[in-house]
Amino acid sequence: MNHVISGVIRIGTFTSVSVQWLPKIIRSFQTKYPLVKFELLDGTYANITDWITQGKIDCGFLTAPIPEELSFIPLMKDPMMVLMCKNHPLAIRLYLP
Repeated sequence: MNHVISGVIRIGTFTSVSVQWLPKIIRSFQTKYPLVKFELLDGTYANITDWITQGKIDCGFLTAPIPEELSFIPLMKDPMMVLMCKNHPLAIRLYLP
């Protein structure tokens, strides 16, 4: 009616996405579509995959690889890092001053 967009978007997510990405994404989206509400379900990659295939959520944040029956759109490359003590054998070997 009058091209008003409203409703609920159900998103499967995990903690780092919920904290780092979603607040900005949701704020930006709601500026354009203020009547759209969001439901966030926090879970593991396996939970999110199940929720998508069961229709419990509209979309979810996952890492590759994903099951063939799902569509995957990469949003960002996230570098993998490790933390360890400076005197750990691997840290000493890998440390670049």
